Amino acid sequence: MRLPDFIHIGTGKSATTWLFSVLSRHSDIYLTPVKETNFFDLNYHRGIAWYGRFFDEAKNEAVVGEISHRYIHHRAAADRIKSDVGNVKIIVGLREPRDYCISDYLFTKRNGRFSGTLDEWCETGFDWETIAYQTMLEPFLSTFGKDHLCVYRFDDLSANPQNVLNRITDHLAVSRHILSDAEHSPVNTAARPRNVAIANLVNRSSKFVKRRGGQRLVAAIKYNLVVQRLLYRSVIQRPQISAKWSQEIIDYTRPHAKWVDDKLDVELVTSWKLGQ
Repeated sequence: MRLPDFIHIGTGKSATTWLFSVLSRHSDIYLTPVKETNFFDLNYHRGIAWYGRFFDEAKNEAVVGEISHRYIHHRAAADRIKSDVGNVKIIVGLREPRDYCISDYLFTKRNGRFSGTLDEWCETGFDWETIAYQTMLEPFLSTFGKDHLCVYRFDDLSANPQNVLNRITDHLAVSRHILSDAEHSPVNTAARPRNVAIANLVNRSSKFVKRRGGQRLVAAIKYNLVVQRLLYRSVIQRPQISAKWSQEIIDYTRPHAKWVDDKLDVELVTSWKLGQ
């Protein structure tokens, strides 16, 4: 049974769908046929043999891996990965916290799970722990060590996807992949539901199936372009976050960002203009 050499643990909203698409076409890399096996959080009780079946089709690729952006939020995931797989390489994508909040808001509205304004979302709906970078990363740093972590900023990927991809492939010790013009385009962009009730039903059904080991079925439906066009339409203009909530987010994330900068040399505070 072949198990992963690397795992992208999150976070969400950091171009993981785009990265999954690009890395799946790399000749030296085998990725699980579905993004988000959810083994180390939702499906751990199913056992390592169940997880191993996601890698059955791997052949002579130099490395195999998976992308499951929920792992970074699960307190036991780091220990479980180390215990069952070993000292794998870890990839992490981080998004500017205010931008993440807006993206999360649009995603939740898209799935029919919130109908209020962005300010109301910040006050009552947003999970602030999703931008608590130190809390999320500390278990993985202490378990795997700095040399095994590759952390990129979403804004760097948006500005220069080739450069970030080169960092990731260098981290995995595989050949570099030159992006085509088509591969420079974003995937899974912000959208809004055509029918809120139907979108909400689809989202709830997806969660139900994931918790019962149906990742392959979810992936087949989720990434079907026809299904996506029937359910959603693109967001033309992103909402702006208010000065009040912008400052709240800055104050909350600054100590977390400083910790990441000190431990992993990422320069979040300066890049994201989080102050001193």
